[in-house]
Amino acid sequence: MSIAANQPPLFQDQFDSPTTTSDGVRKRDRDAVRKLATMYGFDNWYRIYPNKKGRHNAECAFIFNLPATDRKQIIQLTEDYLNRRERAVRARYWVPCLPHPATFLNQGRWDDAFPTDDLPPELDLNSEATEMVKKFRHRYGDDFLTDGH
Repeated sequence: MSIAANQPPLFQDQFDSPTTTSDGVRKRDRDAVRKLATMYGFDNWYRIYPNKKGRHNAECAFIFNLPATDRKQIIQLTEDYLNRRERAVRARYWVPCLPHPATFLNQGRWDDAFPTDDLPPELDLNSEATEMVKKFRHRYGDDFLTDGH
């Protein structure tokens, strides 16, 4: 049950099962999971994610459930998600609570959509005009802005 230094598995299909890596690391072996997660770059991701609950479960999700391509992009995807979420909060839209880290990773929550995603980035989300647009959209839907009669 040793971890090869700086040699992560090359392909996702090298994992024997969802609970064991090709190096024989099991989910219940917390020290080995921590070392492998650190080797994969989990600490860099966990540092920017604001909800700090269930670290071991998040490490397991990072190692066992996240494809290698997503592991390389996860920091940028998470930063984009947090920025889009913050923009929706500033615009006074309802947004769900920030999920636990393991839930975020297991469910691919970085792809969640927010109501402000389709608004232009230069729009001042706290202006009175924006408030009026939100009220009209709520009442009439997005079609009120089109000229089609």
